Parts: sequence; C-alpha cells; structure tokens
Amino acid sequence: MGWEGGHAHEFVFRNTNYGEPDPDYPSDPPMLDEARVTLVKALGALKSFTYIYDYGDNWQHRIKVEKALPANAQLRSPLCLDGRNACPPKDVGGAPGYIDFLDGNHRSFARGT
Repeated sequence: MGWEGGHAHEFVFRNTNYGEPDPDYPSDPPMLDEARVTLVKALGALKSFTYIYDYGDNWQHRIKVEKALPANAQLRSPLCLDGRNACPPKDVGGAPGYIDFLDGNHRSFARGT
C-alpha cells in the first residue's frame, strides 16, 4: 500500500481476526497473532479476506486472491500488480478525507489547517 505500518491493522477471514494482539487492549472478537499463521492456512478455501488499517481512518480493503503462484524465496512481501491511483497519503482522514483530497480540498488532509 505504500504505508509504513505505523498504525494498528488486522486481517479478517470470515469470523477470525489476525493482527498484533495487545494484552493491554483486548479486542472483540479476539485477535489471533498474525505471526503464527500463514496466508494459505488463514485463507483455506476462501477467495477473499478483509484488511483493516489505521482504526482512526478505518481503511478497509477487500483482498481477492485471483491466482496463487509458486513460492519465490526472493519475494519477502506482497506485490501489487495493478491498481488505480497511488496509496492515499498518511492520515488523510479515511475514505471521506481521501475523496476531499482528490477533489483538491486539502483541509481534511491538513487536519483543519
């Protein structure tokens, strides 16, 4: 996505949530440790899942798996092969703020300045 991972996130596969559990902030439903599961295992027979990033801005992405390729030891992170527009700027204000940003209204991006 182009973001640097500075905000909380989670992956949702039906009714199972994976992320970085914080014992000081229990979640409902419970969040399982993402480091303890592979994508293949979490996905199972599903063809899609949800990625939520930055709970304040509430970016929700529906990820659809179209094709599984053989493992590549040199590839260490996901790769986006196609898409429109670049990743939204950090802390732009979620989807409504991004629409304002694209329309040239930079107020929500600048947080009211």
